[in-house]
Amino acid sequence: MQLRVCPRCYKAFYIPVGQDAIVCPFCGHIFSERRRRGRVKGELEITLRLNGSEIPARAVDYSEDGAGIIFYGDFLEVDALLDVHIDSIKRPAKTVWIKRVSRHFVSAGLRLL
Repeated sequence: MQLRVCPRCYKAFYIPVGQDAIVCPFCGHIFSERRRRGRVKGELEITLRLNGSEIPARAVDYSEDGAGIIFYGDFLEVDALLDVHIDSIKRPAKTVWIKRVSRHFVSAGLRLL
């Protein structure tokens, strides 16, 4: 089973792993998968470069064309363009969503360009 949270009513519920059509049992919201590729869970230390500043971050899931990250601070906005450095690999990226997860930490979704 996989835990999902409805983006409309914010209530959590479980679905079978691999289920394609997802409908919130509380409000009826129909989920659509926006990712083109599946994500791999795992933690990876990365560096974000934005306007000449280097910001340490951690990728918590990633794919060939995107990543979910967590970092300290609140300097990013949706649609911000930045560079992502993973070891010797450098890729431009764009923030797709941002969510504060604690007083000091922020989670964000990146689309690698």
